[in-house]
Amino acid sequence: MAGKLITALVNRARSLFREKTPVTIEDYEQEHLLIYHGLIGSSPDNQKAFRDVRSDIQSAVSSHSSIQLGVALKLPPLYWEDKLLQIFGEFNDKERANAFVSLLPATDNTEWPNLYEPLGHPDWRVRANAARILAFYQANDALSDLTKSLDDTATSGKPAFAHIARAIGIIGGEQARIALTKHLSSAEPWFRVDVMAALANLPLAEIKRDFIEALLTISPLSDYIAVSVSRKMSPQLLLHSDERDVQKGACQIVIGLLEAARQTFNRDLLSEFDFADFPGSVQNILNNDMNVASLRAASEITNTWKSLNADDLEALDLVDHKENIDKVIAAFEKTLASEEALAVIKKTLSDESIQSLLQSTNNAEKKNDLRHAIKLAGQHRLDVSGPLLSILRQTTNLATPALDEDLIAALGQIGDEKASRPLVDLAKALVNVSSRCSAIKSAQPVAEDEPERARLYWLILKALGNLNTTESRELLINACMDFAPDKREQALLSLSALHSKFSTADVTSIVTIIEEGLHDPSPSVRIAAMAAVADFPDPRFIEKILRLSDSIEVSVSRQAFKTLKKLHLKERQNQDKNKDSAVGEALKIKIQSENDPFKLKKLNDFLHTLPQNGE
Repeated sequence: MAGKLITALVNRARSLFREKTPVTIEDYEQEHLLIYHGLIGSSPDNQKAFRDVRSDIQSAVSSHSSIQLGVALKLPPLYWEDKLLQIFGEFNDKERANAFVSLLPATDNTEWPNLYEPLGHPDWRVRANAARILAFYQANDALSDLTKSLDDTATSGKPAFAHIARAIGIIGGEQARIALTKHLSSAEPWFRVDVMAALANLPLAEIKRDFIEALLTISPLSDYIAVSVSRKMSPQLLLHSDERDVQKGACQIVIGLLEAARQTFNRDLLSEFDFADFPGSVQNILNNDMNVASLRAASEITNTWKSLNADDLEALDLVDHKENIDKVIAAFEKTLASEEALAVIKKTLSDESIQSLLQSTNNAEKKNDLRHAIKLAGQHRLDVSGPLLSILRQTTNLATPALDEDLIAALGQIGDEKASRPLVDLAKALVNVSSRCSAIKSAQPVAEDEPERARLYWLILKALGNLNTTESRELLINACMDFAPDKREQALLSLSALHSKFSTADVTSIVTIIEEGLHDPSPSVRIAAMAAVADFPDPRFIEKILRLSDSIEVSVSRQAFKTLKKLHLKERQNQDKNKDSAVGEALKIKIQSENDPFKLKKLNDFLHTLPQNGE
């Protein structure tokens, strides 16, 4: 289970950070994933024995040899941390003084990396382990060297950044705050997660201004920030604050935790961070200050609560809280549907607010408020497509990809056909549709040259599935020929979503596209094409789908049988139940000609799941 989770998370991280770091993806990203998911254990295979490491470290410390100590500390930090602290914790006062000298040698060498200073060592593992040991010793005198190491590690030995930042946070103090906060604006989202996790070790009063501003700054890893901060600083501490900006930061943490529980982590987070306390705390904030942050937090709590079944409530120990939470959720739903809430959202999306945002050089809170308002407008399908389209026309001025993504998604959710033309125009401005559709179709996922633009293009294709206009259909039909399988897949799914609104002429065109999709080199596109068949039934498809049921890809075979069953049931709704459906007849013919025992059993088993004549 852990292995599958790590694989999925690494794939997610790769899509976020492709071509941004010279460090190997496995070292940099997997180190962070291991840290924040806590997926660590005992020393991995082929590691040195504990007694040998202890002997090497004792020898290096006794001889004051930083080079020798560097060799001894070339160990995976997460696997060896407890053991290293045990070794260095056994030293007497004299040995600790020697260890300090070995970790922070006096040298005139100003070049980093170098082999003479563990904090500047070329091997990131040495830097990380040295920093953690210094934090274990609460070495305030080491803060200058740790700061230098942190700054250098931002470009060299990047996997060590999280460990060094954490060490600085553990030591604490004003010098630590200064060292950490200058990296809050880093272009590397993981570094912002690392710094926020480290700052959470310090008292809120010492870090409040920078800390809250960072919480309210839109980040692609806001879920990781919420989790890492909450493990050091109780969300309830922030939720119960009397200060408005702190409350808004607390609402952002709640939103981030719930997003993490749905996506990058799992639902166990809900019990780890006392989900049962969130509804009442957010309700108190709403009662005193209804703003888009508190409304969004209420909306996310409501959606999360409604997604939990009886087994979830039992597993998360929420059964005893159900009655109280139900009452708060009912209050949330009433508030979210109120004219007052709608007025708050519309005010945030007003021309005045947008112009104020565009004119400010760096206003994290206003941008975050705008994002909350956009999300709420989409989730509740509010009639605010006019303001959203106004924002869309100025979206390049906002220069925040996450805002663009939310904006496109919201326009699709609202479903106002006025959004169709602007979205299609934006798609054509983002990518060269003609060029993409003339390239050879890829069977495998592709690495886009401009991933952010390609991501927005994909989101537009998804949004158009709720906007039935001529220009929407034209773009979706063209996108079914895209070289990237995820774009072809989404275009097919969106066309299928529009099926009930198509004319006879449209249906004829789509049937041809679906037929091509059934032969697509990508399994995901073939699956989407088969799913679309149920919306555009045609007898010609049955034999082709039966052939796909033999596919070596389990997901393709499974979808083939699923589609065949839907076609069978749909046909029986409109015919004499005493007659075989076209699916049933084709299936029986295939069974008679099938020689493979395994395939024959699978076909017979499936046939028996279909309602038979007279049923």
